Amino acid sequence: MFKPLAFLFILSILTHSPEGIALSLSVEQKIEEAIVKADRGAQVGIFVLSPDGQTCYQRGGEKRYVPGSVSKLFVAAAALDLMGADYRFETSIVTKAPIKKDALLGNCYLVASGDPSLDFLGLERLIKDLKAQGIDKIRGDFCLDLTLFDEVIQGPGWMWDEEPGFWCSPLGALNVEHNCISFELSPDVQGSSPCSFRLYPPVEGVEISNQCNISNQEQRLKVRRLPGDRFEISGSMSRSSKKVRLSVPFSSSHLFAQAILKRLFKEIQIQITGQIKIKAAPRDSTQLAVHRSTPLSDIIRVMLKESDNLYADALFKKIGHVRYKAQGTWQTGREALCEFLEKRVGLDPTDMVVLDGSGMSRYNLLSPKQMVLFLQWVDQKSPFGAEIKKGLPIAGVDGTLKRRMKKSGLEAQILAKTGTMTGVSSLCGFLKEDFIFAIFVNGYVKRGRLIKKEIEEEICDAIAN
Repeated sequence: MFKPLAFLFILSILTHSPEGIALSLSVEQKIEEAIVKADRGAQVGIFVLSPDGQTCYQRGGEKRYVPGSVSKLFVAAAALDLMGADYRFETSIVTKAPIKKDALLGNCYLVASGDPSLDFLGLERLIKDLKAQGIDKIRGDFCLDLTLFDEVIQGPGWMWDEEPGFWCSPLGALNVEHNCISFELSPDVQGSSPCSFRLYPPVEGVEISNQCNISNQEQRLKVRRLPGDRFEISGSMSRSSKKVRLSVPFSSSHLFAQAILKRLFKEIQIQITGQIKIKAAPRDSTQLAVHRSTPLSDIIRVMLKESDNLYADALFKKIGHVRYKAQGTWQTGREALCEFLEKRVGLDPTDMVVLDGSGMSRYNLLSPKQMVLFLQWVDQKSPFGAEIKKGLPIAGVDGTLKRRMKKSGLEAQILAKTGTMTGVSSLCGFLKEDFIFAIFVNGYVKRGRLIKKEIEEEICDAIAN
């Protein structure tokens, strides 16, 4: 006797999962209904591996999509593979000039390492180390050696008109405090106008227009960067408002570092007879001081948990430098990453496009199947698989998934990397330590928050239950 349900179940196996066992018909229906309900016109790609490594569901799994930040997973794996989990960035101060009495008789050089985690305190310790060696004067220039990376700030396919923000800080070989200046705004204790503010890190020579006032009607606080790295504070606070901290990037990393160094030399009382300028250090220089970052495993964790773009793009250029002993550029980074994906992971780099580390490029193209095969390699073959999985956000617990899936029964059941741009949302990782999945959504017009909830989380819930 002909049974329509049985026929549909067999059909679902043939159409969705030619390599393995399909999920139940009701699950497939639930996924399709969620997609149609959320945004019928969105392009949705899904690929899921079962605990035994079989394809249990796919929908457009071999088609290519703009992936967003999930491509940071490739960078994490390549960096760990090339440099090791214990690798530390070293930012150093060197010279070839002699030191006599209290003066260094010539130029001094700060050699940048591309460290994305260097903070104000780390830079301050470097300058204090000079002072501790009895150097009160530098009779020459203090030079920034930025030759490790090229000077191209934006990656291929980035949006040129993005408003400056912490998430799109300019990348350089020398990055201090994420290349952002922070404004701590608070109502004046005496209730005067305008509001008071404090800068961190302290910098020299920055022009600030403070238009933030005390008012009974609070208005959104905003710090806008004007041409010439001038800043304007606007909005209003009530007398009972709590302190607010806003971070805005400088136009370039080296200009920000120069502004910080001017203040540091003044506070630490080291006189420079020349200028703070950009110049490569001579070979065979003597090291005077060095700052070492935390281990690469910690840096990877920040990059993945918080989806930090600056960290990812710094590592992207760094792997190009390390692999080819050449300047770190978007091109050398891409070549190093493609070589890693082909020789170590077994993926065909000619069948995808990855042009940056952060995933901000609109030119990037990946398929859900490629991402799942990569995650399977991470889980089963990578010597650093445990480090990568430790860095993944945990649903309802931390990172970019901290506020998601808290009431869905999936809390702490999903380890996954997110990806978000206008019209792009992705979620790729591990579900209940059993299923490996990738969900790419492109071309939607609803708010991204709704797409994440109504498509990504519904799909995860359907697979899990």
